[in-house]
Amino acid sequence: MPSLTQRPPPRQQRAEAKRQSILDAAERVLVGRTPSELTTKEIAAEAGVPIGSLYRYFANLDDLLGAMMERFNEETLEALATAGMRSDDWRGGVRLVMGVIKKMHQRHPIYGAVAAALTASPHTGEPVRRALMESLGQALPHAEAKRIERLAITAYLIVEAAERHYHDGGRQSPWLFDEAETAIEAYLGRYLGG
Repeated sequence: MPSLTQRPPPRQQRAEAKRQSILDAAERVLVGRTPSELTTKEIAAEAGVPIGSLYRYFANLDDLLGAMMERFNEETLEALATAGMRSDDWRGGVRLVMGVIKKMHQRHPIYGAVAAALTASPHTGEPVRRALMESLGQALPHAEAKRIERLAITAYLIVEAAERHYHDGGRQSPWLFDEAETAIEAYLGRYLGG
C-alpha cells in the first residue's frame, strides 16, 4: 500500500537542494558586505554552479535576496512558535520576541543587511510584526484590532531600527536589541500598564 506522504521525485529534491546550496553560498559571500556589493557571478562561483544554473532558480539578485529573507522569516516563525508566548505577560512576550530576533541575527549575521535591502517588501518583517500583534492581542483581548495593529507596527519600527544598525561598522552590536526591548516596553507600558 502506498504511503500517504509521498516524497517528491528525486529531481525535485535535487533542485531544492541546489536552490538551498545557492542560498547558503549567498549568505557566505555576503558576510561583512552589503547586498549592493554582491553579484550573482560571485554567488554562483561560491556555490560551484554555472551562472545559468543560478538564474534557473532566481530571476535576479533581488529575487535571491527575497528568498533568503523568506528563509530567515520561516526560521524566525519556527523559533517563535517553539518558544511559546504566555497570554498574561505582554512584557514577557516582548522579551521573547526580542530574544528570538537577537538569536537570529547572531546565527545569520547578514539578516539585518538583507532586511534593510528589502525594506520595500511588505513581508520583510512579517514574522516579527505578527508575533508582536499576537502578544498584544493576548494582553488586550478587548481592544480594537486596528489599535493592536498600530501598537505592533510602532513596536516593529523600533525593532527595524535596531536591525538596520546591528552591523554598523562591520561589528555586531547585540546591545541594540536590549535597547530596542527597553524602548518597546516603555512605549507599550503607556498603553498596557503593568
